[in-house]
Amino acid sequence: MLIRDYSNYDELLTTMYELHSDESNPEFLLSDYEGCSLFEKLRLIGERFLSPEIYEIAEQINDSEVFEACLDCLGNIDFQNLLEYVNNFYYGEYANNIEFVEYLYENDIPFNLPSFVVIDWEANARNIMYDYFESNGHYFKS
Repeated sequence: MLIRDYSNYDELLTTMYELHSDESNPEFLLSDYEGCSLFEKLRLIGERFLSPEIYEIAEQINDSEVFEACLDCLGNIDFQNLLEYVNNFYYGEYANNIEFVEYLYENDIPFNLPSFVVIDWEANARNIMYDYFESNGHYFKS
């Protein structure tokens, strides 16, 4: 039985109770939930626990790697705040700080620099990163 084979929490729970109809008070054990580290970090799934919200939340997550990176940076946060943070402050995935800062200069700074201006990208990246954070190549405004 796989959680993803069911369209919602109630359908899954009904099936689980049907499978254990011979028990008066069945204890359910989720023995294999690999690939669910984001759900574990959000405390939506565990060996003996499955949140009723897990299906609703799963529908709102389009890239779990981005959400996991944000959780790595922010620490303990509920899903609604995490979703809002990702939607408002996620800048994308970059190979390093310099590539990210170059992106900011090309797209977020409202003026064009003359071609003769030489920029120390490493120094700028160091300074600008005080206002941003990164995890696994994913960048967010702090």
